[in-house]
Amino acid sequence: MLATTRRFHSVSRLLAILPLFFVAGGCVLGTREPLYDVGRDVAFDPRLLGTWRGPDGIVDIARGPGRSYRITSPDADSEAPGTGLTYDLVPLGRKRYLFAQSPGSGVGTMLYGSCRVRREHGQLCLRALDVFALEERLQRQPGTLRYETVEVHTGLHPVQRSATGPARAEVPIQNLILTDSPKRIRQYLIRHENDRQLFPTEIVLARLSSEGR
Repeated sequence: MLATTRRFHSVSRLLAILPLFFVAGGCVLGTREPLYDVGRDVAFDPRLLGTWRGPDGIVDIARGPGRSYRITSPDADSEAPGTGLTYDLVPLGRKRYLFAQSPGSGVGTMLYGSCRVRREHGQLCLRALDVFALEERLQRQPGTLRYETVEVHTGLHPVQRSATGPARAEVPIQNLILTDSPKRIRQYLIRHENDRQLFPTEIVLARLSSEGR
């Protein structure tokens, strides 16, 4: 099992080009009900704004609507240059988390692509939630959190041709949606906020410039 940060090169890149509707390999996509109230629980820290360099390139963090952040990747060699997503900053326990907004996705709160965030000595430190490790743990420990399995159909893909079988086959990917109460899911994240299996690798971003440069 590979950690989330390894599968997607780095948290900094994932923040800007997160694919919301397809995750190959199966993982915990998110929750059925929102984990937080946008009007009551979302925080805003202006120190997160600006341009930052991470291990896999540059991300821009600008203010979005309300108290949200708009995170984009301007790198010319990025897989999706200039694209980005809107994130909320949400305190849970002693930590703060960035959660991607996902209107129209059918997911209450996206856990795929979420991460803990902190500022230290002028640097931005991100630690992604490893949703692949979370899926494995929930399946090994039934009853930890309630969930349901959803299939994502990837379409038709070429497979090895045989004399008796078709040359093409559809590949369904199974992902999990947490259906437990938001309170229990929040409590679980708070209890495991220092769990190095669920939050394995910290990515440190250096500031290049502040917003409004």
